Amino acid sequence: MFINRTRELSILNQHSRSIKSGLKINIALFGFRRIGKTELLLQFKNTNHQYITGKYCIMNEIFSNMGSINEHFEYILDISLARFKNKDKYKTILFLLSQSHANLATIARHMKKPSGEISNYLKALLKTDIIFRIEDVYHIREPLFAFWINNKYLGLSTDITSEKVIEHLLANLKEKYQKIELLNRDFRKHSQ
Repeated sequence: MFINRTRELSILNQHSRSIKSGLKINIALFGFRRIGKTELLLQFKNTNHQYITGKYCIMNEIFSNMGSINEHFEYILDISLARFKNKDKYKTILFLLSQSHANLATIARHMKKPSGEISNYLKALLKTDIIFRIEDVYHIREPLFAFWINNKYLGLSTDITSEKVIEHLLANLKEKYQKIELLNRDFRKHSQ
């Protein structure tokens, strides 16, 4: 039974809005046994705030400059490309692959460069383990990393406030994970 918890729900809703706006906070719920903590959280969840807040938290972690996923991917990109000259060419290749897997000819045509030059870039990227190749087609290994590259270079940031945009981004991310899982299965079959 849920009665007389409007003040507590109001506090949870206020924190939910703060998280959506980018504030990083933790919430702890304390109380005596059997006082209704679980029921309060269930009521909050039923108002859909927890689900929406979780989506905003994921997007903030991916796109916020201080987000842990963003920082991790920035580190991977910096370390992986640190020894290379012409970092922009490598980043362009990664951006192209983040949109869709491609073969050498497609990448060379898109970059308007000779395939021999692009082949050298791809060989170097293969050694970093950021990308992999199945037959003659190149893929980014980690779908979340591909999602981050694609959207980071498109200029998305933590100013994402539209729920439709977030829904679209999460659907895109889910689709990338499903595609990569199929590719990984194919890759394991070819490796055996």
